[in-house]
Amino acid sequence: MEVLRLSEYLAGHHYEHRNEVFALFEREPELFRPRHDLGMRESRELLMRRWERLHELGYFKNTITSSKPENRLRRMALSETCEYLDHSLAVKMGVNYGLFGGAVYGLGTEEQKDYWLPKVERREIIGCYGLSELGAGSNVRGIRTTATYDPSSRSFVLHTPTDGAQKYWIGGAAESATHCSVFAYLIVDGKRRGIHGFVVQIRDSIEGSPVHGVTIADCGDKWGLNGVDNGRIWFDRVKIPRTNMLMKLGQVSENGEYTSIVKSENELFGRTLAPLTAGRVSIIFSALNEMKVGTSIAIPYAKSRQVFGKELMSVQTHRHRLLPYVCSALVINVVANPLKLQLLEPGQVVTKNFHVLSAGLKALSTWEMERCLQECREACGGQGMLSENRVGPLLSEFNVTTTFEGDNHVMIQQASKVVVNMYAQGLKQGVFGGDLDFLNREELPLRGEPNEMSFIVELMRRRVRGLLPALVPTSGTSEAAEKELVLFVSVPLKTQPACFCRISVSRVRHQYAFHERNEASAAFSRRSHAVAAFCLALPGIWTRVLMFTSDDDYSSNPANAYRKRLELPSVTC
Repeated sequence: MEVLRLSEYLAGHHYEHRNEVFALFEREPELFRPRHDLGMRESRELLMRRWERLHELGYFKNTITSSKPENRLRRMALSETCEYLDHSLAVKMGVNYGLFGGAVYGLGTEEQKDYWLPKVERREIIGCYGLSELGAGSNVRGIRTTATYDPSSRSFVLHTPTDGAQKYWIGGAAESATHCSVFAYLIVDGKRRGIHGFVVQIRDSIEGSPVHGVTIADCGDKWGLNGVDNGRIWFDRVKIPRTNMLMKLGQVSENGEYTSIVKSENELFGRTLAPLTAGRVSIIFSALNEMKVGTSIAIPYAKSRQVFGKELMSVQTHRHRLLPYVCSALVINVVANPLKLQLLEPGQVVTKNFHVLSAGLKALSTWEMERCLQECREACGGQGMLSENRVGPLLSEFNVTTTFEGDNHVMIQQASKVVVNMYAQGLKQGVFGGDLDFLNREELPLRGEPNEMSFIVELMRRRVRGLLPALVPTSGTSEAAEKELVLFVSVPLKTQPACFCRISVSRVRHQYAFHERNEASAAFSRRSHAVAAFCLALPGIWTRVLMFTSDDDYSSNPANAYRKRLELPSVTC
């Protein structure tokens, strides 16, 4: 494949715009060269200068106020490009535009969007996202911040009732954010009405002082992402105007009457947290891009390094350390691009299935990135320890993605639960649906070549056939037992690559990878998907070949077929 065309295809959108941003980095090296020698204070100051420069050049114009997918994708392309240089910069801009702006965009009325979003785009205000609390963690329903409506003043009173209810790890809160999209339990006339979002001013100006009733503290120095000023926020009966409640899903009238367009508190909860789904999709690209960077450093180094009279990359074991991650990155890329486009489709509502797919892929991709960067560091030997070679700093900077916007174990449990329940339901009804519909058909003998999509799909289906009966009892189970079952199948994921959850999500990854998404370049796209399918087989089968030794009609050492294909130019960079 032509290198440039493949690069453009994997970028998915705004290829020229990305190159324009890279060219800016090269033109202004004093501001945009990678820096690994700065402390927390210097890192934060440099981030703000970089952000201000991008704003001056107009990179954010019409990307926040416009609802056109084209403009929103342009901002995403900018963020992904910045991530190659400075993860902190991408995260802080993402919190402001994606989370704070996304909360207003997704939860606000048209009038509220017209008021707040231009201020965000013009950088008149800087927003942060006030969801996480010290005492709740991933249990979002366990937050304790309250917003009580006071009809006499036509205002809401935001309050932090305990120290455990403080908003914690809030990006941008420590120094710069002027406003916060605060999520709190709404109380109207003494009744709790579920979690709602509110726009709350927390500082009188950018990098100014906290407003009355708001206390802010700095989370302090971290071993990565020090450009982001994570902070803690307490509210001491802070009054905000009634109109600062984001009122698309529910609202409170001046006289204190609560109405909502959603049918249940569960539905309200899901739709209120929808902006996090977009955040998880962006994290998938964070992981993907850093896998590209890590392997792009480790593989050329191995090709230039001589050991015992020969090139290090010519050593088979060394290739097998690094090439599977090139394959993983390609597969994640092919799957994630349509996921992002689907998210931005007009009128798109985040469905349960979309949430499960984004949550599962977020967990798998960030764990894969973590393993990839660690392997790249080790594969570079002592050179991998040098900050200027980037692999070590990347490992510390991006490690946070495994717990960003949802701990990976929680995310994978959510993905697991859906498939476990789908299988259990199929057992009860005698017919399997959805992605498990192939279980209604007899298992076919394995035919074809190991690099053919049909062969790989059938091989993965065999693993699901073998694992599901062992993991899910055929008899009825209690609700408590089913919860324990979800924990059983999901927790071992990190240490047991053959775990059911990974295979199940890989099954969904196949489904996305094999669908044609670009009719204008159908032939090229089909070739790319075929390579992606083959690459999925490399890390999934070759490096973990013992998973498949129980398949009688393919037990004659499947590694032999893959050993030959591991040398193909299309896979070896």
